[in-house]
Parts: sequence; structure tokens; C-alpha cells
Amino acid sequence: MNLAIGRSGFLLLAIVSTWNRQTESYESGEIRAELITNHSDINESQGYFALLQRQKDDTESEFGQPFEWDMQADRKTCRIVIRQDADINNHSDWDRQHRWLIQTLDRMHNIFAHRVKLLSLDEPFIQDIVDNS
Repeated sequence: MNLAIGRSGFLLLAIVSTWNRQTESYESGEIRAELITNHSDINESQGYFALLQRQKDDTESEFGQPFEWDMQADRKTCRIVIRQDADINNHSDWDRQHRWLIQTLDRMHNIFAHRVKLLSLDEPFIQDIVDNS
């Protein structure tokens, strides 16, 4: 499920997956909440991601645990992820899984929405990254 965060090119995602990123297997699933940057220009996506990553300590402190920061050089979509193992076939656990996703996405929205709106690629630090890509 995609959720707006107040600026184009940025989305919050709720993901229920049979693939577990941590174990790299299908043996147990996971649920994830993600903030993604997804702009048509890879340099723009990665520039915005780099600006958010400069706020890593503050955002993780506010959230209370570390995020996974995922930027791959050849992809325009960058991700800030929080995940949890989950047996997605266990229907009796769905309410807990859904509550976790709702609460986690709400917390991420509260932490990132104002930051995303203030991002500017005009900062010299970002221009160096974009120009050297």
C-alpha cells in the first residue's frame, strides 16, 4: 500500500512479504514500513536520500531504533526501512501485524513529513554528489 507523505517523489509504503530481507529466504515472511525516494532522475532520488541520511542520528533517535538505509548506485529508488519478521500465513496474528504497520507508518510520517518538505537539492553538499555521479 502506498501512502502520500506530502511531496511528490516520496512515498510511505506498507509491505507484507513472503521474502525475508534479513534471512534472504522464503522460510519466514516479514512486514515492512518504508519511506522511498523515487524520482525520474536517479541523481535527484539519490540527492534527496543523501540529505535525509545526513539526519540519520536525529531520525533514528526520534524513532527509537535504527532504520535500514538502502541506496544502490544503479537504482533510482532509495529506501529507509523498518522491518519485522512475521508469519503472514498466520491469520490469528494479522491484527497485530496490521497494528504494527499502522503505528510504524504513523511514526515514520511524523518523523519524516516535515523533513521531506524542507529538502532542497540546492545545498552545495548535494550539488557535489549530483555533479560527480
